[in-house]
Amino acid sequence: MVAPTQGASSRRFPVDAPHLPDYGFSAKASTGSWRDWLDEILIRFDTLAAQYSRVAICGLSMGATLALAVAAERRGAVAAVGALSTTLYYDGWNTPWYRFLSPIGYFTPLRHRMVIRETSPFGIKNERLREWIERQVAAGPISAVGASALSLPSLHEAEKLMRYTHRNL
Repeated sequence: MVAPTQGASSRRFPVDAPHLPDYGFSAKASTGSWRDWLDEILIRFDTLAAQYSRVAICGLSMGATLALAVAAERRGAVAAVGALSTTLYYDGWNTPWYRFLSPIGYFTPLRHRMVIRETSPFGIKNERLREWIERQVAAGPISAVGASALSLPSLHEAEKLMRYTHRNL
């Protein structure tokens, strides 16, 4: 989230870049819900909105979905939204053939052991960028581009967020 400082001549923009608990930047399985993620971001948005006259929000992938959910929740209060590679449904670009079985896995005790790994092409057409992302993902479970794998509970919560955002836009 970005909020311009007061004053017409000012060129400073405070930035708040939250990480979702248990999604993308955590090595453990998700224990939070999509509503926890949204509530956390709404609190941070409201804090900035109380200090600044205009607040813009942006996100990448699931962060973009979350930014749109904030815009839906705070209609009229969001000055601008930057939604990059928004995920409103899993389109199969980078999902395994057995992805259709995931809903069964959501409700089994094994759900915390099941993960979906990120693999090339990552939805990226630019070969140089794709190669860089591939190196980042191979470097470890958490990297500059996020997690190399997402737990099944995280994906389940992400799907709930996608449905909520799609319904409320």
